[in-house]
Amino acid sequence: TLTLNLGATIRVGQLITVSYSDPTASNDANAVQDSTGNDVASLSNVSVTNNSTVLNRLDTPTTLAVSSTETSTATFTFTNTTNASSHTLRLYDSATATLISTTTSFSSGSSRTGLTPATQYYATLQAVGDGVTYESSTASASLYFTTAIRKPVISSQPSDTATTATRSASFAVTATSPDAGTLSYQWQRSVDAGASYSNLSNGAGISGVTTTTLTLSSLTTAENSSRYRVIVTTTKVGVTDSETTTAATLTVNGAIALSGGSNISKEYFTAASSTAISASGGTGAISFSISGSTGGVTINTNSGVVTSDETTPRGTYSLTVTATDQSGATATQAITITVTQGTPTLSISLSATPRKGTALTLTATTSVAGTVRFLERGRVISGCKSRTATGGAMMSLGSRTATCTWKPRIHGPSTVSAILTPTSADYSSVSASQELVVLKRTASR
Repeated sequence: TLTLNLGATIRVGQLITVSYSDPTASNDANAVQDSTGNDVASLSNVSVTNNSTVLNRLDTPTTLAVSSTETSTATFTFTNTTNASSHTLRLYDSATATLISTTTSFSSGSSRTGLTPATQYYATLQAVGDGVTYESSTASASLYFTTAIRKPVISSQPSDTATTATRSASFAVTATSPDAGTLSYQWQRSVDAGASYSNLSNGAGISGVTTTTLTLSSLTTAENSSRYRVIVTTTKVGVTDSETTTAATLTVNGAIALSGGSNISKEYFTAASSTAISASGGTGAISFSISGSTGGVTINTNSGVVTSDETTPRGTYSLTVTATDQSGATATQAITITVTQGTPTLSISLSATPRKGTALTLTATTSVAGTVRFLERGRVISGCKSRTATGGAMMSLGSRTATCTWKPRIHGPSTVSAILTPTSADYSSVSASQELVVLKRTASR
């Protein structure tokens, strides 16, 4: 019996041949001999029976690749291993090296679904033997990949914005990442009605280009009708995806211009006097206000009508009317209100037809409080140098009267008059007179 020590394992189905060359021409101990000392004849590739039970091991797959990844799906490709009956794909969580799933009879071009977005995995592939001639291969090298991240969700789009030249405007976006990614922003502008957009950079009049809010300042009408949008990007474990908002339009209106309106000049405690100031341009509704004002002066905040009523004190007032639009833009106009002394009303009446020697009552009726001096032919009537006009409130217009008892001394044509000195310096003195004829005395002394 000859025993051969082989340097490699003989496996099922493997072709085995034996070759042997006698080293010498004669029988000697350096050759393989039979029991009687005869050299064994040389052999050349003589087939022998293979009774090995050791299965052949399939080659380890080397071509596993990911052809595409989505948020919850990965598709794999590979070259089928020769003599393999099938292939098995094993999927692991990269962070914990935990086996997630084992998929048998996995074929090239197939996908694994139900994956978590923006997550790192690795996969191995094993060629499966038939168990008769071939045993399964060892696992392939680990193939690392990351699933795609879901797009950001934009819950609030930028809105169209209107403002006025020299003022500011802003656009804002609200977004979230479904996969808890890090959000970043890039605002863009179009000056050709949305045909093309370019990225904005922070600089003069522009700020917040990589934040949720873009702010534009010191705007001019040249920027009217420009459009703005923002690209929102979410990033996690090295994968990104983006979403672009709808575009919002910027309207830049011209500056506010004021017109109309005039200075007001009136007497104290006379009917209200008004003047209207109109505004054009600006953005949205315009409201009016007045500064440097005094009592009795008001402005209609909607119409711009300035009114000085009867209570405006006597004097000259330099006031400023300011128009403000919805963007905060303003325009001003100066207005002067002059209130001079008021002119009271004054009339004189007699209680009876004047007759020489017969007493009657002179009544002066006036619109303001004060004292009245009564005169006959330019001379003060006795006892009537300073008669108080009574009745009505002290500082309001109304009917007040002062009386004087007069006994004419001369018959014939005459004139009686009254001079009012107002209590308040806000009114000027006035006079009233009445021409009459004093009749002769009818009774004896």
